[in-house]
Amino acid sequence: MAGITITVSGIVAALGAHAELLEGSSNARAERLNQVLLVLTITLVTLAAVNAIFITWATALDARRSSALARALGAAPDQVSAGLSAAQVLSAIVGAIIGIPAGLALLAAVDPDSTTTPPIWQLIAVVPGTALVAICLTAVPPASAHAGPWPTSFGPSAPDPGPRPGPGALVLRSPGPASAPRR
Repeated sequence: MAGITITVSGIVAALGAHAELLEGSSNARAERLNQVLLVLTITLVTLAAVNAIFITWATALDARRSSALARALGAAPDQVSAGLSAAQVLSAIVGAIIGIPAGLALLAAVDPDSTTTPPIWQLIAVVPGTALVAICLTAVPPASAHAGPWPTSFGPSAPDPGPRPGPGALVLRSPGPASAPRR
């Protein structure tokens, strides 16, 4: 959530700076600053996407036991993936809602004399836009994370012997196949 909040506050500040540039003159300096703002905004969105992907993978890996329990109790893999995605999207929405006033505060701290704020429709569009990006980025990784662990070796492998007994456990073994007595 903190990563989303920081990214959204940066995007809101960039939108405010862009609105201020549009209000000012249309000289070459303003055009160059607009290009720099575009590059910074693209960089922030890219970093947010990478952050969302890694957080989703970490969440999916951390939730393997609870996901296995949910699957054992009858949940379908799609339901488990939807639950993990919903958790990520709710966190992204909260981060976006907190990020809007933080971005406006950042804009005010950088340029205290400015009275220009981004248009209200842009500020409102940030929340559903953030949710849509979170939905797109988190829909696939949790589903593929449940496919199983990465292979550690190639080729045939020995079957899993099952759980190993702890120290001091009494182990009962079957005598194995009956053999004919020696003569």
